[in-house]
Amino acid sequence: MKLRLGIGQRLTIWWVALFAVGLAIYSVLAAAWVEHAHERALFIDLLTQAKEGVTAVDPARNRFTRAMLLPAIAGYALVSYVDGRPGEVRGVPPSAAALARAMRLPVGQTSYLSGDPAYLVAVAAAPGSESRALRVAVFADNEALEEEEERVRAAMLASGVPMLLFAALTGWLLARGALAPIDRITATASEVARSGRLSARLRLSGDDELGRLARTFDEMLERLEASFERERAFIGEVSHELRQPLAALGAEAELTLLRKRDPLEYARALETIHERAERLSRTIDDLLLLARADAGVMGRTMLGEVNEAVSEACAELQRSRPGIPVELRLREESLMVPISAPLLTRMVANLVANARRAAHSLVRVDVATRDGRAVVTVDDDGSGVPQAEREAIFRRFYRRSDDGTGLGLPIAAAVARAGGGGITVEECPSGGARFVIVLPIAG
Repeated sequence: MKLRLGIGQRLTIWWVALFAVGLAIYSVLAAAWVEHAHERALFIDLLTQAKEGVTAVDPARNRFTRAMLLPAIAGYALVSYVDGRPGEVRGVPPSAAALARAMRLPVGQTSYLSGDPAYLVAVAAAPGSESRALRVAVFADNEALEEEEERVRAAMLASGVPMLLFAALTGWLLARGALAPIDRITATASEVARSGRLSARLRLSGDDELGRLARTFDEMLERLEASFERERAFIGEVSHELRQPLAALGAEAELTLLRKRDPLEYARALETIHERAERLSRTIDDLLLLARADAGVMGRTMLGEVNEAVSEACAELQRSRPGIPVELRLREESLMVPISAPLLTRMVANLVANARRAAHSLVRVDVATRDGRAVVTVDDDGSGVPQAEREAIFRRFYRRSDDGTGLGLPIAAAVARAGGGGITVEECPSGGARFVIVLPIAG
């Protein structure tokens, strides 16, 4: 069975491993430095003892003339030489071979003398004497010194064990504290997935990477919650909007079939049913168009000409719904925008139809350019749109009167957004409302 480790455990293992490697390197280097410093101090001490011993030797007797303090060094021995012959030995006597070989070692430095046991030997000669007349050699057991150095290395390595344990504990605590927000994010995501409750939030503070991740997660949940709320409200509104015309169709047909009628009454009933069916069909088409816009499939894959779309929309409205006149002012040059001609015509028709319902006597439509973008302005001389309603009128099924389905302006706004533009509403200088469509010019 494969062992699965969490991020915190892996981070702790990596931290302990890196700390152990660093501690081992430090211990080796520190031990080497301590050994070097110890050897250097020992060499200097041995040579100093040898030079001091030269001043205390009686050449005639080949003995030391005064007492000397012997340092606590393993295998330490102080030996006098006169004319190549060893004399008095103070300390631990070296082997005969070591005594004989010490006379051939260089003067004024510490040398290594191999053998069993091995020695470190410092040799000093009397000033102004011949090379072999008067010498003093100081011996120290090299193996004992090496054992002492081994104990130093072992002590340094042993001291690293509690440090390693402390590093493991602190690494685990740090990893646990640093990854606690991730556990919280995971728990919140699991709760959302299990219960479907999108109102849960992390609300973590901090400006580090995890804090920014938590804020992004909260923003995502907020957008999802708002989206689901909109969809839930949309479904409820759609159900209401479809139920009413379907109920009216059923009631009209049922009322007509209650008794026999003359052909004229049947014709009027069928005409009423036909009108309501057409209205229901337009509502369903509008809903499908909005669904395409929400799904992002109403893209800028085709081009439309603004002047043609405005002219066609206004002419169609005048033919189908005579009434409030529409005054047009078009551009002489062609204005191509990244919206297909049918959608562009429908967007303009929805705005003009809305303006005609609100106008008292006249609607003006103006096509222009501004800052390299196409601008279509629709003005009416009605009562205008209050500031508090200028955002609400673009919500689905929002009505300011009983006329219309409440989908015309939302569809127009969706088409404009799909083309990379937008629609705003403001107050017309001459009174009434002004709707402004701004679209990028293709190419």
